[in-house]
Amino acid sequence: MRYYFHIQIDGDLILDDEGIEFGDDELAREAAIKSAAELTREYPRPDRRGNPHLISVSDEMKRELFVVPINMN
Repeated sequence: MRYYFHIQIDGDLILDDEGIEFGDDELAREAAIKSAAELTREYPRPDRRGNPHLISVSDEMKRELFVVPINMN
């Protein structure tokens, strides 16, 4: 199945139009957690307006499956 990793940083939403193939939801969740950990180093805190940094993962039907916070400290 194809999963789409949309990133919200500093109040901006970056949509993933290509997606990535994974065998199941758990593999996609693990990839999102790994990506969030990597992005945490670049974006350690929410922006000044308090907007959270996160990765929203959706499936081929555009259903949001889960959200992973980027700033996990």
